[in-house]
Amino acid sequence: MKTRNSFIPMIRVMVVLLFLMAGCNKITEESSGESSSIQQLTVDEMTVDGADDDLSDDLNSFFDEGGYKSGLMLPCNVTDSVSVEGDTIIHTLKYHGANCQGTRNRTGTVVLKMHSGQKWSDAGARAIATLKNFTVARASNNKPVVLNGTITYVNLVGGRVSEVGSTVGQVILQGRGSFSVTFDNQTTRIWQMARQRVFTGALGSRLITTTGLGSDGSYNFLVFWGYTRSGTLFHSKIIDAIAHREVCNKLPGTGTKTLHLPGANNNTVTYGYNSMNKPVTGSECPSRAKLEWEATGYSGTLYLEL
Repeated sequence: MKTRNSFIPMIRVMVVLLFLMAGCNKITEESSGESSSIQQLTVDEMTVDGADDDLSDDLNSFFDEGGYKSGLMLPCNVTDSVSVEGDTIIHTLKYHGANCQGTRNRTGTVVLKMHSGQKWSDAGARAIATLKNFTVARASNNKPVVLNGTITYVNLVGGRVSEVGSTVGQVILQGRGSFSVTFDNQTTRIWQMARQRVFTGALGSRLITTTGLGSDGSYNFLVFWGYTRSGTLFHSKIIDAIAHREVCNKLPGTGTKTLHLPGANNNTVTYGYNSMNKPVTGSECPSRAKLEWEATGYSGTLYLEL
């Protein structure tokens, strides 16, 4: 009888433990829904962010010096035709494959225009890029976004990126634009962009740092803002400048940004993690970013491929 009585409390304990475990599983399932939209926005922004990196790099090639010649350093899987209309130099770029780093695949057309009376290396030189079904997919997930719109680039202090580390100390490029983004689920939203990229360092070891220039309402230092796939307003703000090393395929290695959505403001993306979800050290190149999210009482941490 003594053994039988001690067995009954054990059953009750096991029932309580099973109930608690079921409750924990329920929280996990519900919280996954809370994080999915924030995770998707982070991935989409990485793709658009990288597309602009490539565009501004290509612009440096095609408007080298006077801009009349086809690019001296032709980007991978890009063809170019150059023409002059009145006082405007026009480069029509057609994309048909991976970029030179192999980090993104690109198709579509971009038309670059610049006044013939200036050199791209002049301080304050301005160029306009018109995107026509410019389709970009990151190699890590191969999910494309299609961009249509216009971006205006300015070489703020002058100089040529190809000479940074030799005869030029730094080059500062600013890009501001508005474009539609069509996602792989066929929804289309309007995004605004305001970015600055600063090129410094020595030949073979250049560093590129990115900051946000945009403002909207009470938000400053914005790099992107607009609407998510589901139609929710978002603001992406760079807190610490995001740094890219050329020797690491220009992938973001340090820096943080915050994503602000209605009721979900505590979302932080931190760059500089490896495949083991650990911070990179020394000369190690990054492969992931850490997303810390919080929404409607739930929170969590995810690691996303760059």
